[in-house]
Amino acid sequence: MSKLLPDDFVLADPQLTRDVTIEDILSHRTGMATHDESYLSIRAKTPDNAKSMTRNLRHLPFAEPFRSKMIYCNIMYTVATHLIETVTGEKYPDFVRKRLWEPLGMTNTFHDLPGIEAGNAIDRKATGYRSDKQNAMHVAIPAVHQPEGQGAGSVYSSAGDYAKWIRALLKRKVPFSETVQKDLVTPRSIDPTEDKYALPFHSDPLYCLGLYKESYRGHTLIGHDGAVPGFKAKMCYLPKHDWGIVIFGNTELSLYAIYTLTYVLIDEVLGVPAADRVDWAAFFRQQHENFEAEDKEVDLELVKPERSEPMGLGLESVVGHYFDPGYKELVVEWKEGKLVADCTDRCFPFMLTFEHLTGTMFAAELHDVWEDESRKLKSEVRIVDGQVVSLGVGFEKDIEGGLIWFHRVK
Repeated sequence: MSKLLPDDFVLADPQLTRDVTIEDILSHRTGMATHDESYLSIRAKTPDNAKSMTRNLRHLPFAEPFRSKMIYCNIMYTVATHLIETVTGEKYPDFVRKRLWEPLGMTNTFHDLPGIEAGNAIDRKATGYRSDKQNAMHVAIPAVHQPEGQGAGSVYSSAGDYAKWIRALLKRKVPFSETVQKDLVTPRSIDPTEDKYALPFHSDPLYCLGLYKESYRGHTLIGHDGAVPGFKAKMCYLPKHDWGIVIFGNTELSLYAIYTLTYVLIDEVLGVPAADRVDWAAFFRQQHENFEAEDKEVDLELVKPERSEPMGLGLESVVGHYFDPGYKELVVEWKEGKLVADCTDRCFPFMLTFEHLTGTMFAAELHDVWEDESRKLKSEVRIVDGQVVSLGVGFEKDIEGGLIWFHRVK
């Protein structure tokens, strides 16, 4: 990568900069943490794009040693598109349209909102929704141009069009050679499944190049899921049975219906006897309930203790402008008696509310604006000579120390 992008592809470790290959970034084995809260949207003063995200890698800490563990990192797929644009001189949307979608006749597939508008297809664009349980209704999630999502998402398609892509993978036909087709499904790393996510009769999935490869009841199953606020998707195929499926959903909870339909149909294709089949509807309904209950569990480390130690300064002293080279600016304000940071300029907009726990320790509640969901993160301040000089937020718990440190700039 560094030979192809010598000025742009620079990592925090010089040895890693020299060693990381295209294959590494496409198989999520660089050791780079996810860092999904680090990239800036078109709502920011200085929005991110493929080049700026590539150049920002030098400021982002790694979570694991190189090639030791698979860590899904969307940023690296955006980096791959910057490589394509640099080497070919073509814009990435034009590249995929000419090289993939047009040869396959995928006339209902577009890259991001500008692509839909250019294709005069805006009236056919689906709307994504989240569930508002309190008012028993669905709320539309806005669709916005996301140049920072290039390569990792931002593709609008239809189930019929995407079936053409699966057919190309099944039939091993254009636009790829036989060698490339084989390379796409050659495993590079393993992604061990936690027990709570495990599916019956499944092996741990292996990650190839943008595709997962696993075994279901002894049969090879290849595919990939997709999820952004308001939309869920699943595509997979059984290479030995010349059969594949793609299902798109436009609500947050559609994932469970998608999975249920997928496995009911797979069992039909495989001829699994009725007595041996899993009741997939019941299984995924229970899985959803388990996840709902898990979301309500309280992390005692993020609960204010009965004997709380004072910070030594007033909470208003945390108010200020902070900066981290990888995560950019974080502005903490005092509003209605609370410390808050407006991060709606991020790719997936959110708000942070800081609650003092004890001493220099805080809990930061991250409220996802689009999905209307919240989770708590560890947070901490550093005080020098009676002044808060830096603020740590637990955006990436797997990196050393578990906190991204923003240093006060004013």
